[in-house]
Formats: sequence, C-alpha cells, structure tokens
Amino acid sequence: METLYDELAAELLVLNTHLLQIPAKQHLSRLTQGERSVLFYLLTHHSTAHPRELSKTMLVSTARIAALLGRMEEKQLIARSPDPRDNRQVIVTLLPEGQQVIQQIHLRAIESVSRMLEALGPEDAREYLRLQRKILANASREN
Repeated sequence: METLYDELAAELLVLNTHLLQIPAKQHLSRLTQGERSVLFYLLTHHSTAHPRELSKTMLVSTARIAALLGRMEEKQLIARSPDPRDNRQVIVTLLPEGQQVIQQIHLRAIESVSRMLEALGPEDAREYLRLQRKILANASREN
C-alpha cells in the first residue's frame, strides 16, 4: 500500500522531469555540467582550487578531472601550476577568459530564473525558496 508521501514523491519526480524542460531550469542545469561546473566552482571559491577538490565536489574521478582541465587549459579558461605551498600539488586558477564565460552564463541564468520567480509572484517565490532551503537542510542532516 502506498503512503501519502509515496504518492507525493512520485508526483514530485514527474514534476521535476517537466521542470527540467523549462529554460530557466536548463540554465541552472548547464551550470553543473563539466566545464561550467569547474568554472562556477572557481568563481565562487576565490578563483583557485586543487583538482582533488573539484573531483570531490563534482563526484568524478581525478582522471576525469585531469582530462577536463586539460581541455579547459587549451581553451585558456583556466591555468594549472604548482601550488606554491606544496609543489607536489597542482593548483587550478580561473583565467580572465574563463571568468568572463562563467559570469555571462551566470547572468543569463539569473535573468531566466528571475522571470520564473516573477511569474510566481513575491509571496509564492519566497515560499518556494523557503521550501527549497528546508529540503536542502533536511537532506544535509541525513548525510
């Protein structure tokens, strides 16, 4: 026998699938993939990180991160250099081109999500964010 929460969970999964098709959500999703994810991490973490941090955050192998960083370095989005505090380590640094790319993506995402929240109205938009924060807080406690 399904519980009320099972029914609600099934509906939420369907709704989330449909939400991913909304342009505002697609902007957010793109920020969490590959190069954009690395750029966004660097943008929000003082423009530097160790590959191991990126691997842990993105939940991918260090080998995959190394390949990704190689492609990004070729595009001059990031630079890799020895860590001055521990030259056994490599430090990844956000370059101006990478910063410009991620700031443009972030700005488009903010504009798109802002329109989505505006359609909800101020009260519902605040309630939506309150519920999202509560879900995140509860999920963080479970892990």
